[in-house]
Amino acid sequence: MNYTQDQIFEIQYAMLSEPGDALAGLLHQALGSRNAIEQVLFGVAERTWPELLRKLGAEEYISFLPQTIERFQLRIAQLDPERAIEKHMSLGGKILILSEHPEIKNLYATLGLHAPTVLWAKGNTEALLSPAISIVGTRNATRAGIANTHQLVKGLGNRFADVSGGATGIDTAAHSAALALKIPTIAYMAGGLLNLYPRENTELFSEISKSGLLVSECAPEVAPTKWRFLQRNRLIAAHGRAT
Repeated sequence: MNYTQDQIFEIQYAMLSEPGDALAGLLHQALGSRNAIEQVLFGVAERTWPELLRKLGAEEYISFLPQTIERFQLRIAQLDPERAIEKHMSLGGKILILSEHPEIKNLYATLGLHAPTVLWAKGNTEALLSPAISIVGTRNATRAGIANTHQLVKGLGNRFADVSGGATGIDTAAHSAALALKIPTIAYMAGGLLNLYPRENTELFSEISKSGLLVSECAPEVAPTKWRFLQRNRLIAAHGRAT
């Protein structure tokens, strides 16, 4: 698939931002990706963005501007969105620019400025449109916990998809039960899809991508980190009709 320059700007801006960053979301909403990136590149963001936030009545974000602008400047020099797109396509993946997919974008509407703008997916993206229940839990699962998880997933029947986070323990039990019962299952990843975690679930992730969906806010090679796991959780919570 060939991407337009505007689509590449959308992808690049998402790569500059950290998942769940409300200030980045506000700037994206006010300026759009192209304008925001160009203002950083032309060195005018430091001068114009404080006034923009005052006009928007968002003065509480002004103190965060220096570190945001510095992060954008450092990442713009290093990031290669075309290469990231090529890597993702080589996985058989699809990039969802959410402004072009209003039904999917609406899944995250309750997140407001913390909502994602781009998702990197592999598998059946139609699964995102199914009514869903989020099932998550401890990594140190007991036998009883795993058995209860299987019963919860079984109760979804053909009415709901299963949404979880791909972690060991309860998340793994939820995905595995859904696959066995042929219920659509969606795994939100904390890192890019070339950096799937945990490694011991590699085979499970492969099976999910065949009938369900792997999805991440992060470009393919981005590492899963502690704060990205925490931010990933907001997508699981927003997506499910219940958790």
